[in-house]
Amino acid sequence: MTVTATFVFARPKNHFRTNGQLKPAAPKHCTSRVGDVDKLSRSILDALSEGVIFNDDAQVISLNASRRYANDSEQPCAIITVTAIS
Repeated sequence: MTVTATFVFARPKNHFRTNGQLKPAAPKHCTSRVGDVDKLSRSILDALSEGVIFNDDAQVISLNASRRYANDSEQPCAIITVTAIS
């Protein structure tokens, strides 16, 4: 199986001006301490194992994980795709 996971986080309030616009100096990428991508990935793999999607996370041969900030039309979430391979 292959697993792709995108962890989407809300931006901190200090990234915005008082009028709600994003500050020009706000970081483009999610580099703050909102969760190490490896720990986030482990939690997803653990949640999907034990027969939920697969029996053991050792069945996963490829993992692609990233984290980013939510855009204006998104809520914080995790977008997970599991693909079976033969």
